[in-house]
Amino acid sequence: MGMIMEANSSDLWRIITDTSLWPEWGPSVLDVKCSDRFILYGSKGFVKTVMGFYLAFTITSLKKERAWTWAVGGIDATGHRIIPINDECCKLFFDMPIWAGPYSIICLVALIRIKKLVNSI
Repeated sequence: MGMIMEANSSDLWRIITDTSLWPEWGPSVLDVKCSDRFILYGSKGFVKTVMGFYLAFTITSLKKERAWTWAVGGIDATGHRIIPINDECCKLFFDMPIWAGPYSIICLVALIRIKKLVNSI
């Protein structure tokens, strides 16, 4: 699932890798505890879910300014990919395992929230 964002890839990358912003755009994330404000390959931490409990996460892959994936609670979760279109526009994709199809509505809400954040910078 993807959405065009009117932002350069560096600005978009900063938004999606800044753990302090995850609760602003991630509908299923209420809080984040991570020693890295901006994620790196191998970053570990905890996300507080809408269910009220924390789950451990690990950044399992990262290609700077292009893509990152993570495992949450030991399970591979969403991937995040940026494909530049031009200097001021790119497309942000969330990749999900096939079994996580119903989670696509959460990802759509996240994309809309990120688009609003992008427009506010």
